Amino acid sequence: MYINRDQWPEGMAVDRTSGYRKIEQAFRQQIATGAWPAGERLPPIRKIATQFAVNYTTAHRAIAELQRRGYVESAGRHGSFVSDGWTRTADQPSPADALPISGRPLRLGMVVAWTAATAASTFPPILMLERLLMARVLQEGGTFLPLLHPEAAGAAPAAFHRTLREAPVDVVLIPGGTTSAEAELTAGPEQIGKAVIAFAGAMDGEIDGDGVRIDDHWAFREITRRLWQLGHRHIGFVGMPRDRHDLAWNPAREGVWRRTMVTLGARPRAGDALALTADLRAPAGLERFTAIVGVNDATAATVCQALRAAGRRVPEDVSVTGYDNLMVRPEHRELTTFTWPDERLVAAILALARRRLPGSGAEETGDRATLILRPVVVPRATWGPGPAGATTLPPD
Repeated sequence: MYINRDQWPEGMAVDRTSGYRKIEQAFRQQIATGAWPAGERLPPIRKIATQFAVNYTTAHRAIAELQRRGYVESAGRHGSFVSDGWTRTADQPSPADALPISGRPLRLGMVVAWTAATAASTFPPILMLERLLMARVLQEGGTFLPLLHPEAAGAAPAAFHRTLREAPVDVVLIPGGTTSAEAELTAGPEQIGKAVIAFAGAMDGEIDGDGVRIDDHWAFREITRRLWQLGHRHIGFVGMPRDRHDLAWNPAREGVWRRTMVTLGARPRAGDALALTADLRAPAGLERFTAIVGVNDATAATVCQALRAAGRRVPEDVSVTGYDNLMVRPEHRELTTFTWPDERLVAAILALARRRLPGSGAEETGDRATLILRPVVVPRATWGPGPAGATTLPPD
């Protein structure tokens, strides 16, 4: 059902000079207050353009921005829907809302492993995190300082702690996976003399200190459950090559998929969990499935290419899901996937950072807090219903 026009509050219409930001802000207010509940379908873009007296391009940009920020999920030709990852009731506050906040301007440093020359090949969500944090901190009158990891600069990893100790910042953010140096995983207040926040884009591994995690375990439970609800009964998993022992999240996500299948009443076999080959090609045996859960977007895109080369249609014959919302290669743009909740992620990091400022009342080094955020599902063209009437697993 579409959101009815009479649900739109008085004064929401704007003139052509207001731009897409005013539309986005009006929609965000309706979603954040619960006036538009999760799962509600938005009107067509042309109808939105008419209501707000703007052109189609402006209205489309507003909806695209809402999708990027996680308020709205796109279902391709089926329209856009309010995300279930954003709507909160008054008795379900964000974990960051209860943290004490200091009024002092924040001086935040973020460890990075890229330069202007290498940024194009860096994991896009981490680059986006840097840009959003920089904009937010500077907007609030603080200081944001990217700290180039010595390993990326060609220096010895032993210089890592010294770089952080000497940086003119109060709090250091260390994103997981920035480099391979073990020092990155052990740096804490005791080593560098200032507060440290660790960010992990996965639920695996230890965080020794304050941290923010993205609950990818929930994501792989959720996508498996949703595919089952769509009628899929033979859901496979494709991960990274088996010899990649440095990727702890790879077997962990496979384990979540397998346990969820068992919970749903399926009997996943060992051969239902496949892996890319050593040269990152799709594995054999994909034709046995009606749905495939890829460990990330790159894997899922490779699977889609292999299926189509074998004459199978996506999603008419098989649904494919990724994770990361990369949007780098053209084939990524059609993938049903999960994206980080950027605004909530930035808010959580800043809330933890502020509670470590002098005078916040929570700067003791023995006190630790970890905030866990759920990613947002982004339905796109590679996701469809399972075979009609499917109620059991296909025969072996």
